[in-house]
Amino acid sequence: MSYFSKNKDFVLLMGGQICSTFADLLFNVSIILFIYSKSSSIASTTFAIVLSTLSKMLGSFFVTHFLDKIKSKKIIIISWMFKLLFVMISQFLIRNTLYVYIFLSAYSFMSAIASPAIGTLLSHLSKGAELIRQNSIYNLSLQLIQTAAWGISIPIINFVGTSKILMTIIVFYCLSIGFMYYIQRDLSVENYKADNKTFWTRFHDGVQALRENEIVRNITFMDLTETAANIIWTQSFMLAFTTKMLHSESEWLGYQTSFYFIGSIVGGSAVLLLLRTFSQNAGKVIIVSSLTVAIASLIYTFNTSPILALLINFVIGFPYQIRDVMQQSLIQEKADNKTIGRVLAIRDISISLIYIISLIIGGIIGELFGIRLVYFMASLIYIIVSFIIANNDNVRNYSM
Repeated sequence: MSYFSKNKDFVLLMGGQICSTFADLLFNVSIILFIYSKSSSIASTTFAIVLSTLSKMLGSFFVTHFLDKIKSKKIIIISWMFKLLFVMISQFLIRNTLYVYIFLSAYSFMSAIASPAIGTLLSHLSKGAELIRQNSIYNLSLQLIQTAAWGISIPIINFVGTSKILMTIIVFYCLSIGFMYYIQRDLSVENYKADNKTFWTRFHDGVQALRENEIVRNITFMDLTETAANIIWTQSFMLAFTTKMLHSESEWLGYQTSFYFIGSIVGGSAVLLLLRTFSQNAGKVIIVSSLTVAIASLIYTFNTSPILALLINFVIGFPYQIRDVMQQSLIQEKADNKTIGRVLAIRDISISLIYIISLIIGGIIGELFGIRLVYFMASLIYIIVSFIIANNDNVRNYSM
């Protein structure tokens, strides 16, 4: 019996998320291109991302109240059905910028509701080294679809138009809901007992669970700090850097992102091949990966060649994927099953808040002083974080 036939629910989850990820990518790229074509401004496209991130933060905040009451599978299906509805309605209102912002907000809100539920469901399917294997296969599959999608999405959207792309998104969301419907194993509320806890009490319990778990707390600190730098990889900043610093057409944004995902695929494959070594040295792997990303980002900042930009994106994607798999697996392994959903949601809230503030500051700096300064400051943040975690004995000794 093959690995996939023995893990039917995992395959269904992976299939549903692949379709959803492809739909999300097409939707977000369509929106960014539409807004940028109307304004040609970093500020306008950055505002769209700020609005999207704020909506995700509110969605994560909202979902903390019922993650341990409603099965994760049901939460995901409801979220995807609402996103499908929003896309269907936006089909008729896409030409109005105000409506675009409204539907982007609603779409992002529902994405945030599904995110911790997916992480919770995935954590119940396996443990230990097998959890790392499943996370690697899961992420690798998503990277493959994103690599292909980024390479063709912008040229296709520019050629056929946003309206026809929305029909494609609708089809993929129907498929994703179908995959999720047939999942059988979902222990997310198996031990739930009714109580009279208020919304704020549940939220506080999630915060306490995060603060009291040293591994989850340290990884969250790393993520929060690096979130301020991660804004440089958003579509709006990369689009501005590509057109102004690399002097290339918008299609090169898609090519760069594809090379990033190719690097991610190689990184995910490396985790599968070196599973035992990586699981026993998770902390050291995270440190080396973070330092590699920091150095590559600094080189990218001063680069002017679009060809070299492709190579740098590949180099960044490789260690970033390895680090993400290790961090994701550590959190899923070490967090309490009863609180993991709320912990993941509160992490998302915190990251979204930092992201919004960073996007606003980065957008202002980019408009006033140029996009290259934003990339330079982000590179410095990566370097500082790398040295901080390298000097943390607890992080160095992480293992699974």
